[in-house]
Amino acid sequence: MRTAILRLSLAAALVVALSFLAGCGDEGANAPGVDAPIQGTVQVAPFAIDSVTLATTAVGDRFEADGATAVMERADGTSEDVDLTLSADGTTLTLGQAGLTAPLDGGVQAPTQADVRVVAKVQATKPGSIDSVSLTARDPGDTLDITGAVAHAEHPDGSTIPVNMAINADHTEVTLGPFTVEPTNEGYWFWWLNRLIIEGPVSVQDGATGSTTVIGSLTFAFGVDKADKVVVPTAVRACIPTIGVASDRRVVAEGLTPDIDYVWARITDNSGGVTFSKAYMADDAGQAVIPDTLGQFTADRLSGPNSHIEICFGNTYKRTPPPVYWPPVCDGAGPGGGDRGGLNILSIGPLSVAYAMAGGRTEIGRLRLGFEALDDGTVVAPATFALNLPIRGLARDQSVRMTGLQPGDFCQSRFVDNSGQVIRSPTVRADSGGGAIIREAQGGLPASAFSGPDSRISLFFARTDADGDGKPDWF
Repeated sequence: MRTAILRLSLAAALVVALSFLAGCGDEGANAPGVDAPIQGTVQVAPFAIDSVTLATTAVGDRFEADGATAVMERADGTSEDVDLTLSADGTTLTLGQAGLTAPLDGGVQAPTQADVRVVAKVQATKPGSIDSVSLTARDPGDTLDITGAVAHAEHPDGSTIPVNMAINADHTEVTLGPFTVEPTNEGYWFWWLNRLIIEGPVSVQDGATGSTTVIGSLTFAFGVDKADKVVVPTAVRACIPTIGVASDRRVVAEGLTPDIDYVWARITDNSGGVTFSKAYMADDAGQAVIPDTLGQFTADRLSGPNSHIEICFGNTYKRTPPPVYWPPVCDGAGPGGGDRGGLNILSIGPLSVAYAMAGGRTEIGRLRLGFEALDDGTVVAPATFALNLPIRGLARDQSVRMTGLQPGDFCQSRFVDNSGQVIRSPTVRADSGGGAIIREAQGGLPASAFSGPDSRISLFFARTDADGDGKPDWF
């Protein structure tokens, strides 16, 4: 009897042990699973990436790259295909040379320059209305003036209502609202916007030079879907030139719904000429950037009683056309959505990594590397980066590690699983030795959720922090 009990105990222990071992690679387990270490090496030249090499570092692991392509999407909106070569044993993947551009290339730059940076903040806490819209001059000494201006809201049916507007004592902030908004009539394939219109003049003055630009009218336009959800950003940043061309030519909208909301702009100069931007979809961080439409306007061209700036927000429930034609909707111009902002994006995929020892493979829909190119040609890029790709369960090391940056350079990662869920890391700065670690970059993402044609890994590198807020300008 004692022998039988002993045999039963040993059998039970063996079952428990085997269950534990089987569970080590289980997708839902919290314990580390099976992963494939990958290292990237980057070589740069002025305004160029000379090469990027991806290598598996565990014996027998290999890349599979059938059908893979690589493209460089430059900061100025141009792009070029990049050569891609897989070694015979599949352990290294090499991408060839690609040219880069600085974020502000492509515009007309005046010999002297001055501008006023403005941020608009929007609050909408309940369906059917917007609580307030505020306009604030961001830099000390810069001011706003709305003397003689009035505001009203225009609904999709053409009706209008007056809107309260006030300016603070030091002329740095204008506040409007509250006002109601309405959805469009059903039955149309498109839907018109609710427009908040400031009939100017609206003046902005640069404190350092005393130079002023007068905008004839300023409009923010918001879509409202069938559930009375208002398409609003939390903040919009723009830079109005007062001499020459603005130093920052972007319009940046934040707080939108990723991959659903989008933004476009209509700008009328003082002679009556109208320029439409493309429509830019919000990226996976809810940011959409119109890269350079404002860069087409000098202060002399923009300033005057006939000028008009309109920033519009819609979503994909129904298209929201501008008054003349429908602009194509582009991927969000922030770096997270497969798009361009101030970074040059090298995009590679689809790729798979096969694990040698125990079998299994993980597919990466796209690997995206974003590099800032400075005006002098310097490319902000690491010499190396390393990560562990989950093959089964969780990667044993969830971090991304970089070397060869300049102290203080900014880094950020975004892992997007195959269903579209985003894990966006905090922004990390390189230490005094040029190294940086983004800890827990993968956020506990298992291979089963990540692997697939719609997954992506994005790593971004930048240096410019023009406003000194400790955050990079481009992500």
